[in-house]
Amino acid sequence: MQQRKVAIVIENIAEKGGTERVASSLANALSTRLGHQVDLVSISGDRTFYPLDPAVTLRFMPGRTLLWPWRLAWFLRRGRYDVIVTVSMGKLSSLMVPYLRLLCPRSRLLLSEHVSFHQYAWPMKWLKVLVYRLGDRTVLLTRKDLATISRWVPERKCRVIENVSPFPVQAPQPTLQQPVALAVGRLCHQKGFDRLIAAWQRVAQQTADWQLHIVGDGPDRAALQQQIDAAGLGEQVKLLPATADIASHYRQAAMLLMTSRYEGLPMVLIEAMSFGLPLVAFDCQTGPAELIDNAGNGYLVAEGDIEAFSRRTLALIEDGELRQRFSQHSLERAQQFIPERIYPQWQQLIAGG
Repeated sequence: MQQRKVAIVIENIAEKGGTERVASSLANALSTRLGHQVDLVSISGDRTFYPLDPAVTLRFMPGRTLLWPWRLAWFLRRGRYDVIVTVSMGKLSSLMVPYLRLLCPRSRLLLSEHVSFHQYAWPMKWLKVLVYRLGDRTVLLTRKDLATISRWVPERKCRVIENVSPFPVQAPQPTLQQPVALAVGRLCHQKGFDRLIAAWQRVAQQTADWQLHIVGDGPDRAALQQQIDAAGLGEQVKLLPATADIASHYRQAAMLLMTSRYEGLPMVLIEAMSFGLPLVAFDCQTGPAELIDNAGNGYLVAEGDIEAFSRRTLALIEDGELRQRFSQHSLERAQQFIPERIYPQWQQLIAGG
């Protein structure tokens, strides 16, 4: 295939979340696997948290002012990019995409979403629909979002491409696993770790041998630590800093717990399946139901039912054979998210398909 000049645009590549991992992995794959010339353009920040291949050029926009959409569009116009990919720009896309369409009319514009359309209020939903109509293609993560958006945006302009796991599929190693339930994500309201700690308070009454490790950084750290201390869970629940070596946490864990209030297609669940972890998650509006086969590779719990979440977690803690069965099914489901399946779909989009 002919080499294309590709710009991947993200709000802040220095952040430590799943979106930033997806953008970094996509940049690396388009460059090294598929042979394109790739620039990763970050509107904010001054460094990258996740590793980038040396062939990927990292560019930062100096100083974000009120004129940043105009400056960004002119920068991309001067770069003469064949393809521009915006990654999960959220509300910012309603400001940025019209400028890109106006000033970069010859560039193929791909809008990659990583937050569920359903979490926006209706005024923003209508703005997002207008933005999607301006792009050449919108890449969505879930069939539910596709079914909703295709009511207003031509179906030919939308398609679902799942996230790629950054880790090879690998069976758990019993010698490394510990009695640890793992949760990963930004410490913020969306991720619902306050609900997880409340659920673990019930779990702790039944078992003293297990620990809950919550790995991440964010604005809610102090409040969550206060909740842990007030519940007397200081020995059982640990808030651990975000790390680029999250694989070591997956390898030592025996299950993955997720209590998000809303999601797109959660990278955390995809990553955990690559390590063969059983899953327990609230069935928020989009995401977990597309990854968890209830009582297959984990448990889907009715949104917000903390008591039921505790019961499902305890069921896994108390039954090693159940964990092993769920683990095997997670490994099978993880095959859906390997690079060999996902990146050819991106190649097709880059080429104009």
